[in-house]
Amino acid sequence: SAGRRGFNPAVLGRSLFLAATGLTDVSVTYRGALTSSVGGLVGDSYSLLSGLTGAAPGLGYRLGFVRSVPIDRRLTDRTVNLQYADLLSDQHTFEARTTVEPFRALRVGLSWQTSFQSNDRLPFRYVADPSDPTLGTVAPDPVDRRGTGQSTVYSFGGSYDALLERHRQRFLTDTQGEGDDGLYTSEYLLRTGLAADFQSEFARGVGTFGPRGIFAIPVPGWDITYSGLSSWPLLRSLTQQVTLRHNYSATSQADYSSFFATDNQPRTITVGSGAEATTFTLAAPAVEGGGGSSEANVVTVNERFQPLLGASVGIRGGIQADVTWNRSNLYTLQTTSNQLTQKAIEDVQVQLSYAKTGLRLLGLRRLNNNLRLTMTASLATDQTFIRNLRTDLDNLLRGADPVVLQPLSTRRIQLWPRISYTVSNQVTADVFFRYERSKPSGTNAFPTRSFDGGVSLRILFSN
Repeated sequence: SAGRRGFNPAVLGRSLFLAATGLTDVSVTYRGALTSSVGGLVGDSYSLLSGLTGAAPGLGYRLGFVRSVPIDRRLTDRTVNLQYADLLSDQHTFEARTTVEPFRALRVGLSWQTSFQSNDRLPFRYVADPSDPTLGTVAPDPVDRRGTGQSTVYSFGGSYDALLERHRQRFLTDTQGEGDDGLYTSEYLLRTGLAADFQSEFARGVGTFGPRGIFAIPVPGWDITYSGLSSWPLLRSLTQQVTLRHNYSATSQADYSSFFATDNQPRTITVGSGAEATTFTLAAPAVEGGGGSSEANVVTVNERFQPLLGASVGIRGGIQADVTWNRSNLYTLQTTSNQLTQKAIEDVQVQLSYAKTGLRLLGLRRLNNNLRLTMTASLATDQTFIRNLRTDLDNLLRGADPVVLQPLSTRRIQLWPRISYTVSNQVTADVFFRYERSKPSGTNAFPTRSFDGGVSLRILFSN
């Protein structure tokens, strides 16, 4: 007898959704770690009873629910050189991945990632009682905080000229209203202002989070594979498979540390030149609470098209051709020195291979040869610019052009021929050779050439 299957709306709805979007899988991962180290504790008994009665650190701290211990549980002996600190560390990582197949020959992988960590150092010092030097208490000093964070972002479309213009507009906007003390409140050429404008130009996300918003809420990178060309009539008669690939990923990383408002002194900026020059005195914005804040020291954006375009073609007769065109940009902002380093790398790599299997060695049936010939060629260029934001912005405000720099560049050519020979999967021989030539410009370095090659033989003894 035939069974009857009931109607399930949830299953039908999920099937229609997956068919409409091509979504095949979703993966979300979170990893976190919280650690603490507390120094200068009072008491030498750490039994369960002592924790419950308050004679030693409580159970909350021992089990990890509380990360610190009250000050009244610390050593206060003035005869002891108290140099201890609490160390707190937080680390969090979020990752998400999914794959979309709009139609059979097209596959798109999407990935998001963000991670951030902080390390707080809470130092303590002994404060003597003015009325009785033999008495005193332990008091905390300002927290020293350091940390880093990284997120996937979009960096395409950014340029150094646009960054200069964005920061110049910040200055023009902030100098519209003068304060009662004759100062203008502005983050122009400060760590916070430089990091914010740099990230707005080169590290675009869907928002910001973290201390002073120095981390980006991640956006997805993608990996696209298309294999439908092999079904075209012309290519179908010549090739066995044709695959196109494209990949984009960019990450923004910010390193920060504690910074106090007292470290930002008023600074003067001159606009125009000659008799029309005007001088403005800028002051840093006040920090809430009057203490320190977390400000970026170094911000790095790494953008990669790997490949910008790649093609893999399998030709009938055992010939395989792979072509990849890669491009990457690395931007590094040093907020303290107002220096921006930009490095661009572009390379094209071509690999041709020929494989022949089933050849008989000396007419013996059991010994079949597998022969593979491979030739790889690569042409790469990289250019590095080291720019001073303060110098270029001063020139821009005075009506002059930014400094024109000659890049530090290098061109490299590489060739790798290789011959692999296998006999019945037990004897393998390889002959390889590598040639590389580099030609730098803009530096005192000399062109170089290198040769590398060799022969390897592997014998597998087995029944």
